[in-house]
Amino acid sequence: KQVFDQIDKFWHPPKDKYFHEKSNVIEIEFVIAKNGTVESTKILTSSLDADLDQSAVQAIQNAGPFSPFPSELNVDRHKFTQKFLLHQDF
Repeated sequence: KQVFDQIDKFWHPPKDKYFHEKSNVIEIEFVIAKNGTVESTKILTSSLDADLDQSAVQAIQNAGPFSPFPSELNVDRHKFTQKFLLHQDF
């Protein structure tokens, strides 16, 4: 949950996309190394708007590095999936 909360703080979609996007959902798979660095990102579901997709990828990259994995978690990296939902506040 901490990973996703940290990413949410860094997601700032372009303001002009709030009413013009073709889809309001972006799904991104990303890998975090045990030291907390983001190793890779991959768009699984695109909004069909390159700027909007890039804002979500950038949020993940800017949110890092994350806290290192606890020593009892015996893995070198972990794969996460994050959905970004662009919603309109009326």
